[in-house]
Amino acid sequence: MENSGHWLEPRPDRPDSTQIGLANLRRRLALLHGDDARLTIQHDDRHVCVTVDVPVGHPPATPTAAETTRAA
Repeated sequence: MENSGHWLEPRPDRPDSTQIGLANLRRRLALLHGDDARLTIQHDDRHVCVTVDVPVGHPPATPTAAETTRAA
């Protein structure tokens, strides 16, 4: 996904962000695909580009209930 705009660095003192969305996505990718999946964020002064790479050719792992609960 690419969007015009600028990247806001995560900051714990921002009241309008829990910072949990990207962390959840990274955790779920790791649970399903291990080290074979990646979330990459690139940005400059005018654009933000987020890329999600997942492996092709084998089904994702099925996380246990405990793993799913921790990722939520």
